[in-house]
Amino acid sequence: MNRWRIRSLRYYIKGKKFWEQKTKNQRRLLIGFAVLLVYAVVHLSWVWYQSRSLQIWQVIPDDAVFIVESNDIWNRSYRLSKLPIWQNLTQTSHFSSIHNRLDYLDSLLVSHQASIHEQLRNRNLYASVHISERRAFDYLFFIPLEKQEILFLPDKINAIAKAEALTTLERQYKDITIYELSDHKSDEKSAFTYLIYKNFLICSYTPMLVDEAIRKIMGKEAQPFFKRNKDLLELSKIDNDEANIYVNPRQIGSFMKLFAHESYEHFFEEWDEGVGASVLDLLIEPNQILLSGYTLYKDDYLALFEGQEPTPYIDLLQFVPKQTALFYRVGLSNKEKYFNALNTYWKDKYPEQTARREQLIENYNFSPTRFINTLGGEIALSVLEQAPGRATSDKILFLSIKDPDEALDMLKVLSDNAAAILQTSQNTSEVYQDWVLRRIDVRNFPQIMFGKMYMGFEQTYFTLINDRYLVFANSADALRTLINDIREEQVWAKLIRSSRFLEQTGTQANLSLVIDFPRYWNAILEQSHTELGKKLLKEKSQLIKLDFLALQMKHDKDKMQNNLLIAQKVSENPTQTNSKQSLNLLHSSTFQNELTSAPYSVRNHNDGSYEIFIQDKDNKVHLVSKDGKILWHKPVYGKMRPYLEQVDFYKNGKIQYLMTTPNHIYLIDRLGRPVKGFPIALPTGVLAQTLALIDYDGSKDYRFAISDLQGRAYLYNKNGQNLQGWNPLSLASPLSEPLKHLRIGQKDVLLAISQDGQIYNLQRNGNNYPNFPFDFDSNISSPTFLQEGKDLDDSYLVVMTDKGEHIHLSFQGKILAKKEFFRKTAKSRFSLVTDVLAQKNYLIARQDERELTIMTPEEQNLFALSFDNDAAKLVQYYNFGANIDVVEIHDTQNQKSYLYYTDGRLIGGQPIEASQPLNLRYIESEQYFIVHRALGKQLDCLRLQR
Repeated sequence: MNRWRIRSLRYYIKGKKFWEQKTKNQRRLLIGFAVLLVYAVVHLSWVWYQSRSLQIWQVIPDDAVFIVESNDIWNRSYRLSKLPIWQNLTQTSHFSSIHNRLDYLDSLLVSHQASIHEQLRNRNLYASVHISERRAFDYLFFIPLEKQEILFLPDKINAIAKAEALTTLERQYKDITIYELSDHKSDEKSAFTYLIYKNFLICSYTPMLVDEAIRKIMGKEAQPFFKRNKDLLELSKIDNDEANIYVNPRQIGSFMKLFAHESYEHFFEEWDEGVGASVLDLLIEPNQILLSGYTLYKDDYLALFEGQEPTPYIDLLQFVPKQTALFYRVGLSNKEKYFNALNTYWKDKYPEQTARREQLIENYNFSPTRFINTLGGEIALSVLEQAPGRATSDKILFLSIKDPDEALDMLKVLSDNAAAILQTSQNTSEVYQDWVLRRIDVRNFPQIMFGKMYMGFEQTYFTLINDRYLVFANSADALRTLINDIREEQVWAKLIRSSRFLEQTGTQANLSLVIDFPRYWNAILEQSHTELGKKLLKEKSQLIKLDFLALQMKHDKDKMQNNLLIAQKVSENPTQTNSKQSLNLLHSSTFQNELTSAPYSVRNHNDGSYEIFIQDKDNKVHLVSKDGKILWHKPVYGKMRPYLEQVDFYKNGKIQYLMTTPNHIYLIDRLGRPVKGFPIALPTGVLAQTLALIDYDGSKDYRFAISDLQGRAYLYNKNGQNLQGWNPLSLASPLSEPLKHLRIGQKDVLLAISQDGQIYNLQRNGNNYPNFPFDFDSNISSPTFLQEGKDLDDSYLVVMTDKGEHIHLSFQGKILAKKEFFRKTAKSRFSLVTDVLAQKNYLIARQDERELTIMTPEEQNLFALSFDNDAAKLVQYYNFGANIDVVEIHDTQNQKSYLYYTDGRLIGGQPIEASQPLNLRYIESEQYFIVHRALGKQLDCLRLQR
């Protein structure tokens, strides 16, 4: 150090001596020369800086939502155009727009032997997505150029513009010329805007984006995207993929709001705080799209998974119900570490969440920390398929459990305390089959415990499944659905379609999201803004060919490893209208007498297979096996009424068949033998018209409800004793449908609809609830529909009178809404057609002499049919879920059935001959229908391809 100080002092002394020896003029010349030297250095540095080539990370603006980087885009797009999944997507307006714009860009670079295309081959092309206005977005394209290309490219593009008769406009921004090419023959080419800035061709179909980009680049108003997210460029990528996709987390929320209905926009306001920037490799195969890569994080939500090993969820799939449209799961190897980090995260970013959890302690004496200690390391949410027209979906939350006894005790105390504080019914529990269901009157309890993802639980119902999972649901009906699906093995692990897909994705992750596209369709429409919803409806046939989407995220050091898979249905082959090969006979059963009832599907309790129960002209009932073998026949007294129920009379898992003839109630076991005590003879003079099976709480302590042609109703217990208050219960006229049992909240309702338009809202003892019966003063020949809410006050009935009055009636006896449907003629007759399978939604049928019209509840015409006769047509509606909706129209006079999708396509291209209405099932994994039809003495099993 001393040596350097000595040298510095020596140079200083020499310089001082040199300066003192110079004259005054010499000193002036030296100062001028120094100034010129500094100026030259600065100027040359500036010239060098201005002339050097820009890198892509210096150019793309920071407001990009996504950036796509691809090598040799034109050859890749040609290959993609041959793949089924891309061919399907390019039929939609958005993807066709991308395709057309790339084609147009290609045409500019290829036309008239311009050779630009060849020179840009194997060059990286970058496309960034930007929000252009409130409900729109568009792309900026960036192509790096060589020096010689910078010189000749403008002239060549101008030559092409002249040859193609394009209108060319020029404008200046500082020293940059911006060009616009307009082609009035095509909307896609109406405003192609481009400029050359240093070594980049920058272009777009939205002039504003080009203007904004160059203003930001030259004005240095904001950091470019890659400068802000430079770590992304250092992550490893696949060399031979289709493209690299970079995701900007700061813009995702705003981007998603472009598509959302106004009432859902708040869900996306804090997305930029949830995840970091991502880079994904894109691979496209014939029927799937795979995106794999990494997401970076700092202090966002993903940082909570620091040190968490991915965990498997294969066991959970044994309980995820078939109707699941969206599945979201968190897997934790160290639950305590995650929840400690989550509490800190909430205190920092969402203090109101912490405050709500503390209120559970203060208000209900419930400790969130103690409850979490009873849980395992798995949290999963199933959002069930949303019925059309409904604003919300049923939701089921699964929590793996370590200490079920303590968890249940805590929740029971919470349930009782909440009921006491709110002064709601103290009866907060019910038994369904073997499960106890309890209610918690704490609004959004799962959201308070686990965060915003778990909102939508106005009330919370819970039960314990197999001592392995504590299950919450936002309705008791959702829990009943879950229990039924588990017992019938209608769960993801047992269903071919879902299990095949999940085999591809793997089931080990920290974060998982799986979307069943066809089942999520109604929710997408509900959550989309109006204009987008209209567009989606037009493109429905293409979009629901997409089958599943799965996102799996695993913690990997200081980042998350991502895999996103989008799969399209492989075997779908829509039936052509002239196809005669779509309907195939699988097997046939021949009887001695003509068949007089519709075929009824029943389940074999031994192997779970579907069998057929049917009656012939000689009043014999038959059971037919899955392969068409007639197992037995039994004579009964009279023609069976068109209602058949399966019961577990002895509560041992073995099934019997309940039916009624005009004078008797029959209960027959699977071997064709009558159950002891049956048949039950009805009172003298009673001619049964309807039969209903009632099980108040799923305990299998059955009740049998009978109504007759005089409007009298009888209610029997399972031992055949007629119950007090129902001996008989006299109504105004015959019923239009069997007696209905509804359990809403904690109340039981027995609903009776008489054909003369009176509705009876009955208690178990046969007494009406207040304000009932309600008289519509108009005939009602069709069933009613229940729009179920969280309790009786929040629920209502939908009624369609014969003359077209569409009415919402509350259970307090008030008309909530009323609309008169258009009557084409004075003879028009309306009916409400409920879903045969689950009765979650309905359609409207209008018959006008020889024409039948099928409509939505909003009076939108779906399709209409004309017939050569005016006989009444029998209409059945099947909602198989996953957007497979089928309407059967049976022409009794011509003995033909027509199967239509709700968009008016005739399935199979031709009617099916049948003497009775059909029995229809859908095999989802193979995409075909099983049709059983009665035709004369034949029972045929047919396969009908979609």
